[in-house]
Amino acid sequence: MKYLPARSRTAFTITLFLWTAFVFAQTKTVMPYKKTGSVYLVHNNGRESVLSVSLSKNRNKFSINLLLHDAQTMHLQVEKEIPVTKSISSENIIGCLKSVLWILSDSLVGYDVHTLEPVATETSIAAKNLFMQNNFSKYPNAYLLDEAAQVLYIGAENGDRYKLYADLNMKPDSTSSDPAPDEFSYEFAAEYKLYGRYQLKFAISNVDTSGGRLYILGSPNETSQVLSYYGVSIYSEREEMRQLTIIPFKRDGEKIDYSKNKPLTGSKKYFKAGFLQNKFHTISWRGIDGERIILFQRNNIFFIALIDKEGKERWEVDTKQPANNFLDYLACEKNLVVWFEGKEDVLLSVELATGLLSVR
Repeated sequence: MKYLPARSRTAFTITLFLWTAFVFAQTKTVMPYKKTGSVYLVHNNGRESVLSVSLSKNRNKFSINLLLHDAQTMHLQVEKEIPVTKSISSENIIGCLKSVLWILSDSLVGYDVHTLEPVATETSIAAKNLFMQNNFSKYPNAYLLDEAAQVLYIGAENGDRYKLYADLNMKPDSTSSDPAPDEFSYEFAAEYKLYGRYQLKFAISNVDTSGGRLYILGSPNETSQVLSYYGVSIYSEREEMRQLTIIPFKRDGEKIDYSKNKPLTGSKKYFKAGFLQNKFHTISWRGIDGERIILFQRNNIFFIALIDKEGKERWEVDTKQPANNFLDYLACEKNLVVWFEGKEDVLLSVELATGLLSVR
């Protein structure tokens, strides 16, 4: 058997090492980003960011990943990996109380939404509320965050119930709820918490009023029914081609001279369309100048359009994502951020002023 010269053997060894490292790097398990639980809008030094959570498992290692993306560019600003000893679900993502995200992993911990570092623990809570010493439950259903009223309801290990506030002070739960906005929908929030995703039927509506005008996004038959029978709804999931109709009206019921205030009907048609709702609210999203966002489909692909208060379309965006993959959204001040599920989640942002699309 012939042996390679010493210099050749060294070169061969280095090459083999590099090749082995390359193959290992290619075959190493890389967990795809999969969102779980709620998503949150964060104001960071004048810019808007989006906070989300993913859960992953690599062999026998479990981890929670906190991710902070720029709402406009989708650039990942901060990432925090939190190792945990056992698998958890979306139920363990308790929610956001002011600027702190609460997660029940191996224990209850609050993370600053800007830095993603832990800022509150069971120990710091018990330091202010001595009755909570060794009294925290390990079950997710013992924690219920009312994000509308900004209070965390806690069922203690000894069976007592309390309310926790942002300053970490607690008081007994008197069974009376703290006040929340009237238009907040607890039904929508409960569905979201239950299934870990925001269903499209809860994200859109087809009738809205503002500035003495009634805005209807419906087919001729749907629009006629809304005008004929007070309180009739339009079910956006129906496969209908819809047009925007704007009709002046007066809240006090006085008649309007429609010869001088003519209803407007747009020429553009949108399939399975609806106005974007404010999240967890029963009213449609509106911009500063009365703009509205329309979500619709074309060949089962998800599209987004923006119209002004006169119903004129400013821009239209093809997300190139299947409509059935819609997972979540956040309507920010300057951008609309939308999640789509798949082998790896797709996170995209649309600049509301221009319709410019950024994708992660």
